[in-house]
Order: sequence, then C-alpha cells, then structure tokens
Amino acid sequence: MTGHTRKRRTRSSPRYVVLGAAAVATAAAVAGIGYLVPDPGDHPVKPAPERPTSSAHWTGAAADLDEFRCSGTRAGWSARGVLTNTDGVDRSYRVSISLARRATGEVVDSGEVTVVVDGRSSRPITVDLGPARSRKGLDCVPNVTSTAS
Repeated sequence: MTGHTRKRRTRSSPRYVVLGAAAVATAAAVAGIGYLVPDPGDHPVKPAPERPTSSAHWTGAAADLDEFRCSGTRAGWSARGVLTNTDGVDRSYRVSISLARRATGEVVDSGEVTVVVDGRSSRPITVDLGPARSRKGLDCVPNVTSTAS
C-alpha cells in the first residue's frame, strides 16, 4: 500500500450539495416543460369579443332582424340586415354573426356589432367578417339580443 490515503466523501460535502441542487433544478425544469409545449390537440382560439359589463338583461331578438344577407367576396365576408325596434323605448342590440361549416357546424370566423335603435324605428347594420374563404359549404348564422337602453 502506498502512502496515499483517500478521503471519504460524506453526503454533506459541497460536491453532494451541488449535485443534489442541480438534480432538483433539472427535475423542476423538465417537469415544467409539459406546460410549455402545446398539446398536439390544442388549437388556437379566437378571443371572444368584449361584452358590456353592465347588469343589463339581454334577451333574444332574432325577430327584429329583417332583410338578412351574408356574402363572401375576395375582400372578405360581410353580413347585412335591418334592425327594427317596435318598442316605444330605445333598445341596444348586439348582433353576432358566425361563419360556420355546413357539414360540421365548425365556426371558422365570427364578427359582432352593438348598436342602439331608437324606439319605433329601424336601422341598417353591417357586420364584417374575416378574409374570404371558399363560399362553398359555409353558412352565416346570426344571433341577435337586445336590452332597453
């Protein structure tokens, strides 16, 4: 045997502390990666348009939308119609248009407009949607709600 003695390392030695800290940091980083990488099944979601924050009571008003037309051109899709307020008071109307695939119901685009229509009067509206897509197999679906202004 030679005169060299080997020093035994204990678990409290600086080397084990550094290795332990590195292992914990690596494990924490690897565990967090699952939250940063999107699931292949995830799809981008278009944010919902902002809604009024008041406590107004919005009710269905599809019957108040007349002359509804929706068409797609190279410039984009556009929906038009006339809102008729038969009440004696002013009403706020929210008109949402969804452009959906007829076969699956999948919404491929949407648009919304909020307008005030005076009591016992009418007002034309236009809702512009996104860029033109194939016009085949798509439907514009209106949703109209209203509340007293």
